[in-house]
Amino acid sequence: MILNGTTPQRLYLMQLGTSTIPTTPPTPGSAGCYLVQTSDGKNILIDSGLPADYTPPPGSPPRENEKNVLEHLADLELRPDDIDLLICTHFDVDHVGYHDAFPQAEFIVQREHYELARSGHPRYATARAHWDHPALRYQLIDGDIELLPGLTLIETSGHAPGHQSVILHLPRPRKFCWRSTQLSFSAYLHLIVRHGRSRTRSNYAPAPAKCWI
Repeated sequence: MILNGTTPQRLYLMQLGTSTIPTTPPTPGSAGCYLVQTSDGKNILIDSGLPADYTPPPGSPPRENEKNVLEHLADLELRPDDIDLLICTHFDVDHVGYHDAFPQAEFIVQREHYELARSGHPRYATARAHWDHPALRYQLIDGDIELLPGLTLIETSGHAPGHQSVILHLPRPRKFCWRSTQLSFSAYLHLIVRHGRSRTRSNYAPAPAKCWI
């Protein structure tokens, strides 16, 4: 689905949980996903977080401040059926755990990544029941594509074959809401946000739960 005649208007950054990575010194970590709302009322979700049935490997740092994507959406008075598109950066378990909660959405993923995962690659087996549910509809894309004016998907293989990232251009004044209980959001993220001529990568630390409207 290529959307014409609509543009991104608002971005929500949803913190799904935090942890402390046992490095020297300890490194704060966080997981998140994103909601983009467009000028014609479309809701575009980017990734969906860890599944509720996930069991972390022994010795993993404990997770804290957990709040799943459905809870975040409910706070915005949105239901799963209100999501029109779900952009999949890749199929690691911490990015696809609630995909099967959105059967009304159209899923956008790089063809290379989808075919690798469907071939049975063990890296993506843990959450296969969530991203490969028979009710889900996928649109496979090849390389970079402008999904709508102001939202471009770029193929960024490296972290995973066929990984994709999102370049989002928001209008001025900037319109995004940081839905976080923490003072920082240190994570491996997949989004570049542009405001007018400026460019801001998403791995920075604004104030918690503060909105710019």
